[in-house]
Order: sequence, then structure tokens, then C-alpha cells
Amino acid sequence: MHSTIDRQFVELIEQTTQCASSLFNGEEAYLFFSFVQWEIKTKQLLAGLRLLHPGVRFDRTAGLFLRRTS
Repeated sequence: MHSTIDRQFVELIEQTTQCASSLFNGEEAYLFFSFVQWEIKTKQLLAGLRLLHPGVRFDRTAGLFLRRTS
């Protein structure tokens, strides 16, 4: 299952790279991909935090970690 998901992810990244390369100049492409990498790392970090602390969530609009209340 992971290999199918990984292959789809790689294909998506390749398509995004081709699209961005045709749309942006060198500096714009660098900034775009830096932002995409930051977003991926942030989502991975938040997923890891949810595993470690299931009662805490991140509110993007407030920029705060909030404890869930039932």
C-alpha cells in the first residue's frame, strides 16, 4: 500500500515541478518550492505531534496549539 501512495506522491511532485518550471522564472520557482517544502514539513510535524499528544490540535488561524475539550 505504501508503494502505491509513494508512487502517486512522486508522480504528483513531478507534475507540479513541470508545471511550476513552465510558469515561474528561477527565483520564483525556488521560492515556490521552498514554500511547498515548508508546508510538507509543517504537516509532517503536526501529524507527529497529534500522534504524541492526541488531545492537542493546532489552530492555523490563531497560530496556537489548543487542547481539545470534549
